[in-house]
Amino acid sequence: MKHKKLNKIQKKADRDRRVKEAMCGEGLFVYANNTKGDLYLPKPTNSGKRVVGVGEEFQGDSYYITLVKNNQLRLIRELVAVPQKGEPMTEQKLILDQPDRVTNKGTVEQVIPAHKNQLNEGQPAKNPEPKQEVLLTEDPLDGVEILLN
Repeated sequence: MKHKKLNKIQKKADRDRRVKEAMCGEGLFVYANNTKGDLYLPKPTNSGKRVVGVGEEFQGDSYYITLVKNNQLRLIRELVAVPQKGEPMTEQKLILDQPDRVTNKGTVEQVIPAHKNQLNEGQPAKNPEPKQEVLLTEDPLDGVEILLN
Protein backbone atom coordinates (compact mmCIF):
# COMPACT_ATOMS: atom_id res chain seq x y z
CA MET A 1 0.00 0.00 0.00
CA LYS A 2 1.50 3.31 -1.04
CA HIS A 3 1.29 6.40 1.11
CA LYS A 4 1.11 9.85 -0.38
CA LYS A 5 4.25 11.87 0.28
CA LEU A 6 3.55 15.06 2.17
CA ASN A 7 5.75 18.13 2.38
CA LYS A 8 6.69 19.78 5.67
CA ILE A 9 3.74 22.21 5.70
CA GLN A 10 1.19 19.48 4.94
CA LYS A 11 2.66 17.23 7.67
CA LYS A 12 2.43 20.04 10.22
CA ALA A 13 -1.17 20.84 9.23
CA ASP A 14 -2.12 17.15 9.44
CA ARG A 15 -0.44 16.76 12.85
CA ASP A 16 -2.18 19.91 14.16
CA ARG A 17 -5.56 18.61 12.93
CA ARG A 18 -5.03 15.22 14.63
CA VAL A 19 -3.96 16.86 17.92
CA LYS A 20 -6.99 19.16 17.84
CA GLU A 21 -9.34 16.19 17.25
CA ALA A 22 -7.72 14.21 20.08
CA MET A 23 -7.97 17.09 22.56
CA CYS A 24 -11.60 18.02 21.89
CA GLY A 25 -14.51 16.94 24.04
CA GLU A 26 -18.26 17.41 24.28
CA GLY A 27 -20.59 18.57 27.02
CA LEU A 28 -19.72 20.40 30.22
CA PHE A 29 -18.96 18.74 33.55
CA VAL A 30 -17.72 19.73 37.00
CA TYR A 31 -14.71 17.72 38.18
CA ALA A 32 -12.75 17.66 41.46
CA ASN A 33 -9.14 16.66 42.11
CA ASN A 34 -9.17 13.23 43.77
CA THR A 35 -5.42 12.94 44.41
CA LYS A 36 -3.42 13.90 47.52
CA GLY A 37 -1.44 16.58 45.65
CA ASP A 38 -1.64 19.10 42.85
CA LEU A 39 -2.77 17.65 39.54
CA TYR A 40 -1.24 18.86 36.26
CA LEU A 41 -3.87 18.50 33.55
CA PRO A 42 -2.98 17.43 29.99
CA LYS A 43 -4.96 20.34 28.52
CA PRO A 44 -6.17 23.63 30.03
CA THR A 45 -9.63 23.79 31.60
CA ASN A 46 -12.38 26.09 30.32
CA SER A 47 -11.03 28.83 32.61
CA GLY A 48 -7.45 28.28 31.35
CA LYS A 49 -6.01 26.55 34.44
CA ARG A 50 -3.58 23.66 33.98
CA VAL A 51 -2.85 22.96 37.67
CA VAL A 52 -5.64 21.89 40.03
CA GLY A 53 -5.05 21.89 43.79
CA VAL A 54 -6.09 19.21 46.28
CA GLY A 55 -9.89 18.86 46.34
CA GLU A 56 -10.31 21.85 44.00
CA GLU A 57 -13.18 21.83 41.50
CA PHE A 58 -13.13 22.96 37.87
CA GLN A 59 -15.29 22.85 34.75
CA GLY A 60 -14.26 20.82 31.73
CA ASP A 61 -15.56 18.77 28.82
CA SER A 62 -15.73 14.99 28.30
CA TYR A 63 -11.98 14.84 27.56
CA TYR A 64 -11.29 14.51 31.29
CA ILE A 65 -13.46 11.37 31.68
CA THR A 66 -10.33 9.23 31.20
CA LEU A 67 -8.86 10.80 34.35
CA VAL A 68 -12.07 9.92 36.21
CA LYS A 69 -11.60 6.29 35.14
CA ASN A 70 -8.01 6.41 36.44
CA ASN A 71 -9.32 7.76 39.79
CA GLN A 72 -7.33 10.99 39.48
CA LEU A 73 -10.49 13.12 39.13
CA ARG A 74 -13.96 12.82 40.60
CA LEU A 75 -17.04 13.68 38.53
CA ILE A 76 -19.23 16.00 40.59
CA ARG A 77 -22.10 16.80 38.20
CA GLU A 78 -23.03 17.20 34.56
CA LEU A 79 -23.88 20.74 33.45
CA VAL A 80 -24.50 20.21 29.71
CA ALA A 81 -25.39 16.76 28.45
CA VAL A 82 -23.37 14.97 25.77
CA PRO A 83 -25.50 13.77 22.84
CA GLN A 84 -25.60 9.99 22.71
CA LYS A 85 -25.08 8.05 19.50
CA GLY A 86 -28.13 5.83 20.07
CA GLU A 87 -30.63 8.67 20.46
CA PRO A 88 -33.32 8.91 17.79
CA MET A 89 -32.77 11.70 15.27
CA THR A 90 -36.24 13.20 15.60
CA GLU A 91 -39.11 12.78 18.02
CA GLN A 92 -41.51 11.74 15.28
CA LYS A 93 -39.37 8.89 14.00
CA LEU A 94 -39.86 5.60 15.81
CA ILE A 95 -37.15 2.96 15.58
CA LEU A 96 -38.59 -0.53 15.85
CA ASP A 97 -37.12 -4.00 15.93
CA GLN A 98 -39.48 -5.16 13.24
CA PRO A 99 -38.50 -6.35 9.79
CA ASP A 100 -38.69 -3.86 6.94
CA ARG A 101 -41.80 -3.88 4.82
CA VAL A 102 -40.99 -3.69 1.12
CA THR A 103 -43.62 -2.46 -1.31
CA ASN A 104 -43.60 -1.55 -4.98
CA LYS A 105 -42.54 1.99 -3.98
CA GLY A 106 -39.65 0.86 -1.77
CA THR A 107 -38.98 0.16 1.90
CA VAL A 108 -41.57 1.48 4.37
CA GLU A 109 -40.50 2.85 7.77
CA GLN A 110 -42.61 2.86 10.94
CA VAL A 111 -43.21 6.38 12.32
CA ILE A 112 -45.27 7.98 15.06
CA PRO A 113 -48.46 9.52 13.64
CA ALA A 114 -48.68 13.30 13.67
CA HIS A 115 -50.98 15.09 16.12
CA LYS A 116 -54.61 14.80 15.05
CA ASN A 117 -55.67 18.12 16.52
CA GLN A 118 -53.92 21.45 16.12
CA LEU A 119 -52.32 22.83 19.25
CA ASN A 120 -52.56 26.49 20.09
CA GLU A 121 -49.70 27.57 22.31
CA GLY A 122 -51.48 30.79 23.26
CA GLN A 123 -54.41 28.94 24.83
CA PRO A 124 -53.62 25.81 26.84
CA ALA A 125 -56.00 22.87 26.58
CA LYS A 126 -58.76 22.94 29.21
CA ASN A 127 -59.10 19.18 29.59
CA PRO A 128 -55.98 17.42 28.29
CA GLU A 129 -56.74 13.88 27.18
CA PRO A 130 -54.54 11.11 28.56
CA LYS A 131 -52.40 9.54 25.87
CA GLN A 132 -53.51 6.10 24.86
CA GLU A 133 -51.00 3.32 24.46
CA VAL A 134 -50.96 1.87 20.97
CA LEU A 135 -49.84 -1.68 20.22
CA LEU A 136 -47.96 -1.95 16.97
CA THR A 137 -48.58 -5.69 16.72
CA GLU A 138 -51.19 -7.83 18.42
CA ASP A 139 -48.79 -10.68 19.12
CA PRO A 140 -45.17 -9.46 19.42
CA LEU A 141 -43.84 -13.02 19.74
CA ASP A 142 -45.63 -14.26 16.63
CA GLY A 143 -43.31 -16.56 14.68
CA VAL A 144 -40.70 -16.83 17.46
CA GLU A 145 -39.64 -20.35 18.34
CA ILE A 146 -37.64 -21.20 21.46
CA LEU A 147 -35.16 -24.04 20.96
CA LEU A 148 -33.90 -25.89 24.00
CA ASN A 149 -30.84 -28.15 23.83
